[in-house]
Amino acid sequence: MTPTYTEGRTCAHCGRTLALTAFARRKRGEEARQGWCRECINSTRRDAYARRKEAQS
Repeated sequence: MTPTYTEGRTCAHCGRTLALTAFARRKRGEEARQGWCRECINSTRRDAYARRKEAQS
């Protein structure tokens, strides 16, 4: 059963409590949200892209 978050939830990566809009939706259901906030996901993806780009050079 998925817990219901009314005010917000805590990011599993940075530990900050943010509004639900800071978390991307999952395809599994209405209440399902990602565990990491959008900011953490984006920064991690940017870092990985930069590392791959550097490794190719």
